[in-house]
Amino acid sequence: MTGKMADRPQTSRLILIESNKNTNGTPWISIPVRNGIFEYDFYTDHEKAYELICWDDLLNGCWYPVTFFAENGTVSFTISPIDAHPPYRIETLNPLTTALRQFEAEGKDKFSFDELNARRDTLEKYGRFESEAMQALWKKFDQVKDNPEEKNKFFRERDRLEESGEAFTEEAKALMKEREQLFRKKTLWETEQASQHPSLLGLFILKIKVENARKGEDVTPYLEAFQKVYASRYPEHPYTREMQMFVDNNQPKAGNRFIDFSAPDLNGNMVQLSEQIRGKVALIDLWASWCGPCRTASKQLIPIYEKYKDRGFTVIGVAREQNSDIRMREAIRKDGYPWLNLIELNDVQQIWSKYRIPNAAGGTFLVNAQGIILAVNPTAEEVEHILQKEL
Repeated sequence: MTGKMADRPQTSRLILIESNKNTNGTPWISIPVRNGIFEYDFYTDHEKAYELICWDDLLNGCWYPVTFFAENGTVSFTISPIDAHPPYRIETLNPLTTALRQFEAEGKDKFSFDELNARRDTLEKYGRFESEAMQALWKKFDQVKDNPEEKNKFFRERDRLEESGEAFTEEAKALMKEREQLFRKKTLWETEQASQHPSLLGLFILKIKVENARKGEDVTPYLEAFQKVYASRYPEHPYTREMQMFVDNNQPKAGNRFIDFSAPDLNGNMVQLSEQIRGKVALIDLWASWCGPCRTASKQLIPIYEKYKDRGFTVIGVAREQNSDIRMREAIRKDGYPWLNLIELNDVQQIWSKYRIPNAAGGTFLVNAQGIILAVNPTAEEVEHILQKEL
């Protein structure tokens, strides 16, 4: 890997990480940039997609990943600021990376969102994209942003307005409908390409479609294409194992059964989730020491846990940490969680992927005594309301 920075004197290092992974939960490699130039020999056991991310962009919370396949041969990069067109260039003879670039270019040519994005920019410029209710809510944000509990309430109200459609003007809704139609056409084309042109690129495309599926999106076409075309073609590849995991597990939503897993406790003992929650109403709390909203939500559950723990309710926490449990231990000590907490270190157990939230910090799943999911990401008030009926 060789490369140079174009108009990026502030970039002193790059992050090399497996594609579509969370930098807080998955180990990554730091590549130094000296005088705007970098070089690195990368060794890996499988041909897989990876990303280069500029460290300064990551710190600013807005980055444009440079995606390529790790395969035998040289690949050269020119990385520009994220608002440049294009933000990066890749030069290589490596077949998978070349095919990825061609696939991305063809998709952009067939399904350009530029005109829709420009129309959205115009609506936002003149205050005609978000509704009056949403604009009023944002004005309140400055008053609560330093209060974690109030900030969580703000985001929940924002989510409610967005899901109900109350967050947007009629012009915005019409524009979003056009965008959704174009998105569906692009998704259909991508799935057809992956099915009709079998390769590791196609398998990667299907995996990303499942992992990044939006709330309520039907992932059945991607899983069916995988089973029909790829399951026997690449039986030993890690992508196949991940896709088979999605096939074996239902979508973690209300009405479906919870997804079982094992993870170590802080003494290193492996614990089976199903054994801990059998016959109980349970909240599976996927959190992280570095996730403020996760910890705020977890602390709000403590009085509810204490009130109902002797009536058949339990909480099992799982912290997504990187390299060490030190920050997790400190968070538990500081926040005072009284329930069992397990650790997902470096995504070894793939728990976040199993629950279809690979890029999220966390999520909560309330399960009844029969193992059926009752609610996803319920508030503390919603949890207590359900417990009153269940117990």
